Amino acid sequence: MIKACIQSPKFQNCIIAVIVFNAVILGIDTIDMAPRFKQILHILDAACLVIYVAEIILKLSIYKFFIFQKRLEYLRLYHRRSLSCAKY
Repeated sequence: MIKACIQSPKFQNCIIAVIVFNAVILGIDTIDMAPRFKQILHILDAACLVIYVAEIILKLSIYKFFIFQKRLEYLRLYHRRSLSCAKY
């Protein structure tokens, strides 16, 4: 059930919305403003970070590090190909 939720387009769109929202927050944070408003921006930035960490924890609990294993296989394959090309 959690896997279906994580893979759903709604979940992916929510994560993309959080990324865009966080980018806007970081952009606004570069402007000089009142300390109270900066504090609100930092709280919103921390909330985005919590959402990112929750997403990573959910994905790692579902995929059980399969993502990293697959990427390591690609790196090994690339390394083997680069070594075989270096011989010629």
